[in-house]
Amino acid sequence: MTKILDGAKKVFPKTIFESARLIVILWAIFWTLFGLISGLIESMGFIGVILSALIPGAIFFASAFLAIKWDIIGGPLLIIEGVIIGVAFPINARETSSIPAIIFTVLTMAIPPLAAGTLFILHFKKSREKDTSGR
Repeated sequence: MTKILDGAKKVFPKTIFESARLIVILWAIFWTLFGLISGLIESMGFIGVILSALIPGAIFFASAFLAIKWDIIGGPLLIIEGVIIGVAFPINARETSSIPAIIFTVLTMAIPPLAAGTLFILHFKKSREKDTSGR
């Protein structure tokens, strides 16, 4: 039984990191494509379409890169982004968007960075525990 638990302790931090990485990359890809498609549907013109995709895409991919490279910096950054989006979007969109649209946007734009950021911080803590345990 102890052997199984030791194996789980070795795999757990890696699984946490991989889960966080997957969430944050899918989140950045989704919103980049969403911006691109929205720009095309709204006939924004070439520059408008590029800006519509690149502004959220660049921010989200930069956050993802930071979190993957330096989990202790990127994890809290993702959490801050998630909180800001989760609070600011419903306030700004309450008069122009429907309740279902606001809920969808918060679920897809704020929850993933909150979850991934928490997982990156947990990974950082677990990997430090492993380092200080002498193994």
